[in-house]
Amino acid sequence: MRPRGYKVANLATTLSKAKAADATVLSGPHLSGGRRSAIVTFPGGYVAEIHDDNSG
Repeated sequence: MRPRGYKVANLATTLSKAKAADATVLSGPHLSGGRRSAIVTFPGGYVAEIHDDNSG
């Protein structure tokens, strides 16, 4: 399945909520070009790239 990308206000908060919903972080978070991102798989196999634009 091809990953989809989603911009969020705060990556750390979003990843915390995703993990609470039984999602698994496959990769990241990584910082590149002032953008933090992670690849997450959700129950049922949905894969998404999630990112924010906060470098701090």
